[in-house]
Amino acid sequence: MPPSTSRLARTLRLDRDRARTAGRTAIASVISLCIVLLFRFPEGSWALITCIVMTQTFVGGSIDKGLMRVLGTLVACVLAVVWLAPLNQAPLPFLALTFSIITGCAYLGTGSVYPYAFIIGGVTLVMVAVLGFESQNAAVAMGLARSGEILVGVVVSWLCAFALWPRKASEELAADVDACITRTGRCFDAAMQSLLSGTTPSDGYRAELEAVGVSIRNQLALIPAAAREGRAHRIHASAQRWRCIHLERLRAALLPLASPLGGAPNSFVGWTEAELRVLVIRLQGAWQLVLEAPEGPECARAWADIASARHALEQRVEELRQAGKTTTASTAEVIGFYGLLGTLRELENTLSAVARRSVASEEMPRSSLTEHLAGLSLDRPRARYALKTGVAVCVAVLLLNLLQWESSLSAMITTFIVAQLNIGGSVRRAFLRLTGAFLGGVLALVVILFVVPYITSLHAFAVVVGIVMFFCAYAFAGPESTAYAGLQTGLAFVLVLVAGPQQETSIMPAIYRLIGVLLGTIISIGVEAVLWPSHAFIDLRDRIRQSLVGSGVLFRELANGFRSTPPQADDWFRRARLVRSRILGFWQVLGDALLEGRAARDAVAYDLPIAGATDEMMHRIARLAARFDRPLNPALRDLVSEPLDDLLSRLERTFDRLPACLDGDVQADEALADAEGLRQATSRLLTAVDRVRVDPRTLALPGKDVSFFVGLLDAVVRIEQGVSVVCSSIAREATS
Repeated sequence: MPPSTSRLARTLRLDRDRARTAGRTAIASVISLCIVLLFRFPEGSWALITCIVMTQTFVGGSIDKGLMRVLGTLVACVLAVVWLAPLNQAPLPFLALTFSIITGCAYLGTGSVYPYAFIIGGVTLVMVAVLGFESQNAAVAMGLARSGEILVGVVVSWLCAFALWPRKASEELAADVDACITRTGRCFDAAMQSLLSGTTPSDGYRAELEAVGVSIRNQLALIPAAAREGRAHRIHASAQRWRCIHLERLRAALLPLASPLGGAPNSFVGWTEAELRVLVIRLQGAWQLVLEAPEGPECARAWADIASARHALEQRVEELRQAGKTTTASTAEVIGFYGLLGTLRELENTLSAVARRSVASEEMPRSSLTEHLAGLSLDRPRARYALKTGVAVCVAVLLLNLLQWESSLSAMITTFIVAQLNIGGSVRRAFLRLTGAFLGGVLALVVILFVVPYITSLHAFAVVVGIVMFFCAYAFAGPESTAYAGLQTGLAFVLVLVAGPQQETSIMPAIYRLIGVLLGTIISIGVEAVLWPSHAFIDLRDRIRQSLVGSGVLFRELANGFRSTPPQADDWFRRARLVRSRILGFWQVLGDALLEGRAARDAVAYDLPIAGATDEMMHRIARLAARFDRPLNPALRDLVSEPLDDLLSRLERTFDRLPACLDGDVQADEALADAEGLRQATSRLLTAVDRVRVDPRTLALPGKDVSFFVGLLDAVVRIEQGVSVVCSSIAREATS
């Protein structure tokens, strides 16, 4: 099935939860329609538009959306009436102040601090401020009417959300997280069994963990809605938030086990099978306790049991080493087995970190003033976007007011709404907005021609509007790729059918709106293309580059740990999540990049395999960090210092060169040479380890130090393999 057909099928297929959500919206629209018609509101469409915009699955989402809409509308109306309207006879100051406020709204609307309030504030400001060219009284009347009717829509939507099929995110989170725990438990069991047998988990193992990751992100997105449902629900949401974080940590620790273990199966697994099985079983029991009751006495006993099992395994390995068993196995078997022990230690460290974090807070922390100010810090791409949006709105205001066109308002609003952080995003938003305006106009035309002549009462008219709003809200509550078109269809339909107290039905408002949307789109994308054009496919390359640079910094800290003291784990992992967020953002921007033309699609085809290899490499780096929990034994390091330093130095230099390789400043054959040099350095290190393991000086050292050191070397070798794949991917794409 083609992608477009698949998206359409997902949008239109029957879903009970979406139907209930759409039903609430339809009923709220009917109630709001009756109110605005009975009380003869000047612009009744705004109340119904608010109803469809307030279409939210959960009660908490409706509360949050309504508060932000009311707040943004009221503040924008005050600014427009107090500051802008008095300047109606001074065009230059009026445009300058409009530019400043719109730029601020656009910038903050793409941030993390109440973005929707700033977006709706910008739209309201344009609507009210434009009337400032006519008179201050008109602006005041517009501001009061819009504020009052939006308040009606918000209140009615809230009442319907609470009274009709209410869904609370706080009540659904527990069941969803429990389902994720069950799925993660199956993956955990599969990983443990593969460790015992020395095999690789099935092909579906990684896909299942990826699906769990998507589910966890969806649950985290529900946390704000759940927290809006009252203090008790806020505490409940906090508990679920911690459980989701725990699950993500465990999922990340299990994900690297999808790749084959070096040298396994091997003799060591059979020699230590009893001790391994005990440790694995105790790890399996501990992870459930960590998620369900991390502060209970059972969890403390579980950690003691794990430590006892690990000690028994270390004792068994030491006996084998002293008996000379290690000399009869190959280097690949030794490294593979010690890598297996490192994996178990990695899982134990992850579970321990999860247990410590789970009791760190009983309630979800509120954002501090410092965090809010950090959200307002200057971001250059957002600043460029905001400046371009301000310019586009001012151009639209100036041009269309000079023309005195009847429906210029929709064009001015479109210049603000269509503008996105890149050209691809603007094209996508413009296409969905135009599609919605067209479909809404067609629906309105059908109703005017074939339904309105037979309507003789308000009840019948309300039923017709409710049915149309149901289907628009149903589409709006569906997949994100088509949801905006459903919203715009409802908006266009309402603007035609609910024109005011006189209810003069005409198709001309739909035509004017469609033309206005088209003109606003031309102005917005024209300004975007002329003034600092931002391309999504360039952003994709920047995200890979930043990930490579950040990975190099993180690896350098781990490499320094071989020479001195390992970095602090909590701080390291916090920065690692920030670095990986760039690659996660890569997949989010991918759709916009594909809309920017053939050259953009060619660039995306080049970057896709590199992004995947970079993501996998970052997993491997995190795996080393999860094992690196204490300093090395200097005597052990000295035995392989020369080949180890050579490999670490080559890895550091390669990390430094990877961004230049990505940009084409380094030739493909040089990237391949880097990969070959890394493989040779790894081969020398493994040869040195092969000599050292039979060295009498090694037998005199503590077995747990040997196990820890060789387990770290196993992780370094896997990082080298990941870096080599990135180099090969860059070289292959550069020469294809």
